[in-house]
Parts: sequence; C-alpha cells; structure tokens
Amino acid sequence: MTYEEARLNEIPSVTKLLVDECLHVSLVDLARAAGHVADHVNYLGLRGFKDWKLIVTPSRQRELFQAALDHIEGSEPVNSVIEVDYRGAGIECREYSSPDG
Repeated sequence: MTYEEARLNEIPSVTKLLVDECLHVSLVDLARAAGHVADHVNYLGLRGFKDWKLIVTPSRQRELFQAALDHIEGSEPVNSVIEVDYRGAGIECREYSSPDG
C-alpha cells in the first residue's frame, strides 16, 4: 500500500450537498445532523431566479429531504442526481448518474 492509499484510508468519505434556493434553509441543518457537509445557495450568494412552479411547505420539504438522506445513507453518491417524489402514500427515491459523470 502506498502512502497515498494509506492516507485515503484514514480520511472518511464525506457527502457534500448543495441545497437549492427553492428548498428551505433548515434542510442544511438536517443534512449536517446526519453527518454530511451541506450549504444552501442563499448562504453562498448563488441565489438566482425563483422557481414559482414548486411551492412545497417546509415540513414537506424536510420529509422529502430526509428520504433523500436515508437513500444515500451508507453510500457515496458521486456525480449523481437523486429524484425524490411522493408516490401514492409513500416517498420514492430514484438515483441517476449525472450526464457529466
């Protein structure tokens, strides 16, 4: 094992999440509490045009976001998109590879 391989084995992998402006800023705290690195576009000065087509209450946003966090638990999503949706009485998560990944 090389020094670099040993060093990489010592550093735990971290999932970094960027929460979009159409989602409530409290989702950052939820992600951080789950052990992820997270930021909100509003905190980074990256706010753009609002998406008025998506109006979801903060409590529903937290419910959907928690489902996404549960979905990635124990995995290392890299260059992935996770789509989270209500399906019937439950929540469904679908993961897709990013076209650039």
